[in-house]
Amino acid sequence: MIQHFAFKTVVSQLAVHLMMVSAAAVTSFAQDKVSNLETGYDKSLVYRVDSQIEHSGSVVIRSYDKEKEDQQFSLEVKAKLGYNERFIGTPAKPQSVRLYDQAKGEFVIDNGKLTTELSQNNRLIVARIKSDEGNKYQFASINDVLQQRELELLRYPCDPLAFPGFLNKEKVQIGDEWEIGKDELARLVGVDSVIFSTVKLVLKEIDEASAKIHIVGKLKAEVDDTLTEMGVAGVILLDREKRLAKSVRLTVNEKRRAAQIAPGFEGQTKIDINIAAGKEIPELSTDELKRIAKTKTIRSILKWAEEKGNFELKYDPSWKMITSDNEAAILRFVDRGDLLTQCSIVRLASRPVDRPLSLEEFKTEVAKLIAKDASSRIETAEEMTNLNGLKTLKVLVRGIEEQIPMNWLYYNVASPDGRQVTFVFMLEETVFSRVIDPAQRLVDGFKFNSRENQLKSHLDKSSEPKRDAKGNQIVR
Repeated sequence: MIQHFAFKTVVSQLAVHLMMVSAAAVTSFAQDKVSNLETGYDKSLVYRVDSQIEHSGSVVIRSYDKEKEDQQFSLEVKAKLGYNERFIGTPAKPQSVRLYDQAKGEFVIDNGKLTTELSQNNRLIVARIKSDEGNKYQFASINDVLQQRELELLRYPCDPLAFPGFLNKEKVQIGDEWEIGKDELARLVGVDSVIFSTVKLVLKEIDEASAKIHIVGKLKAEVDDTLTEMGVAGVILLDREKRLAKSVRLTVNEKRRAAQIAPGFEGQTKIDINIAAGKEIPELSTDELKRIAKTKTIRSILKWAEEKGNFELKYDPSWKMITSDNEAAILRFVDRGDLLTQCSIVRLASRPVDRPLSLEEFKTEVAKLIAKDASSRIETAEEMTNLNGLKTLKVLVRGIEEQIPMNWLYYNVASPDGRQVTFVFMLEETVFSRVIDPAQRLVDGFKFNSRENQLKSHLDKSSEPKRDAKGNQIVR
């Protein structure tokens, strides 16, 4: 009996020894083995993407009054996005169609709380990267038009569109490290261009089925019309059999300067993304994608609309909405990184139907506004109709401000039932030729909805299902 037990012990020890030797051999082999990293999306497949984004820090709003200081607010953001996706672009021009079933963000600014969620009409989205426009991301609704708050919910660093551009690498082995190209890095972190970078990838683990890659480093970049500094650290898990980045965890510490078109902020963003094979759904079928491609030109435009559906403005994302409510808005126009003009839009009291504002009356109103400035004069005045059929009065004023030649464009846009709104553009003479057409297109994008459509829009919004804090529908 003792001999039998001793024999079993020896056998067990021998087995353990052989296993350790084998494991050591495998480890040594894996460390020495040279492999290729290949990632890419199969256009015939549906992918499931779930993302969580958390941001904490402070926001700085730049003051344009020399006598007032910049405003600073604490900011906490928690957002969850979930969608099914099919890719229709190329590695050089990434593009996909996404159907969101979850898209909600909670923003806590100081003691105030704001919740943003994609509307039902904006759940089917085209996402793409325009490399010829400085790595700009574009998101466009297929069935309706996004509002700017919805666009901001969809835009975040580490979008899956960017993954194939930097995760492919030939002849690597454990311990190898390499830098990410500046264009690929700009796409990954969502900036216009990278000025300086030490960000690198490090291959930590690899076998036939998977690979683990660390990403770490710092960068300086341009975004909108300002500079930002970022520290990046994260882990990427690759499914080598499916050629897929199945999991990405990224932490970005950022310090961005306040700009004329966007706030500055300092804080940390944590991003957690999981990608897996999805199920086929009718909205992303091959036939449906072909139909969309043939019947629609998907334009990247945004919308500002009054809550009750009284009016709406459709505009190009080159116009940045600085602030807005149901009565007024301020937008700034950026072209190729240059801030060119600011536009103020204000709703006015309705006029009697039988006494619409005339061009001469509008000129008189503008003349009163500029009367105190001896350098200002009315240059031209004309009456026209905007693309939505609304009567439009336009007055151009030229003058001098702080020794700089300036232009002011005044527009009055009115509906036949007396509702009216005014647009005022302020721009330097040197950029007049670059602004006059975009300004006219902005005015052309405004319309008053008919009373019938206004009521329908309000009822449609009020009929949307109410949800609790967890997003579950409340049944009454």
